Amino acid sequence: MFHSKSLYSLLVLCIFVCLTSCDFEDLCDVSNDCEGKEAGTGIQDPSNCHKFYQCVLNAKGEVRVSDTSIYCPYQGRFNEETQQCEDELTTCVYKCSNLLCPKTCEGLPDGTRIAAPYDCSKYRICNNGTALPDYVDCPDYYYYYFNGTDCGIDVLACCNICMPYCQIANTQVEDPANCNRYYLCEKDDYIPGSSEHFDCPEDTHFDRTLGECVEGYECDTVCIYGID
Repeated sequence: MFHSKSLYSLLVLCIFVCLTSCDFEDLCDVSNDCEGKEAGTGIQDPSNCHKFYQCVLNAKGEVRVSDTSIYCPYQGRFNEETQQCEDELTTCVYKCSNLLCPKTCEGLPDGTRIAAPYDCSKYRICNNGTALPDYVDCPDYYYYYFNGTDCGIDVLACCNICMPYCQIANTQVEDPANCNRYYLCEKDDYIPGSSEHFDCPEDTHFDRTLGECVEGYECDTVCIYGID
């Protein structure tokens, strides 16, 4: 049986392999998102959370996604759960940004770069399993977006460590904004919602290495300001 640290190291390795070879387009593709939904349902634009598509009837009477997305009024963000444009009380991010980046330096070699929360133009450097306190800027305007390994020009490759992400069904993943909470993944490759959001029992915290709530684990919240 693998030790938990070995399992975590294997997961970190899989993430780095996926950063260079995985196809993230399914997170950005809304073409089938209206299946099983009624006409008039809104679908958040995965490339801009201030916009949304609508489910509409085509000439055959089939419910399909609208060709273009529209902006929420007053710079609000679209909430699929409430089907409303709402004030942006916490940081709004794009669903199809890069969600597989390592969130911490645990198990990573010295010199590895990890993303900074909230600012895709910056990264941090790992040393002895922890991130150095200083943030490093991507070099210039033409290489503005950190994608998990390098600075580049593709905003959709922007490394997002503050959005919860389920890679594998029937696992538990951390809430990046609250280390006392977690998400229970019901399927592969999606962003979990509030119905899958749970509290750890009293006097416990979520251990990302073990993938469960444990006693005596030092609480380590990745994104302290919260995110939508």
